[in-house]
Amino acid sequence: MASIVCAALGADRELELFEVGVRELPETARRLGAALVILEQDDGALNGLSRELLRCCPDVRLLLLARDSREGFVWELRPERLVLGELSIEKLRKTVSRLAHREVA
Repeated sequence: MASIVCAALGADRELELFEVGVRELPETARRLGAALVILEQDDGALNGLSRELLRCCPDVRLLLLARDSREGFVWELRPERLVLGELSIEKLRKTVSRLAHREVA
């Protein structure tokens, strides 16, 4: 999944991409002031890790991607889930750009 996301987003020079292990993720996201965290999670529901990320990084947006990369779900601290539906590479690129720049998905 990470290689697909990096390939899709690597051309955007305005984004800084970091691949981080699950255990280091909350602390790294907090330390870097991450605007967006992308996680692989099929059902799009919040789990323990995503809840912890929202608690320690209240401004972060979570983009949960299905393993097949065809569906995406956005979570924010509000909490609110925005179902993105099926994703193409272009839609993924545009969504990540908007989320990273704190625009509406």
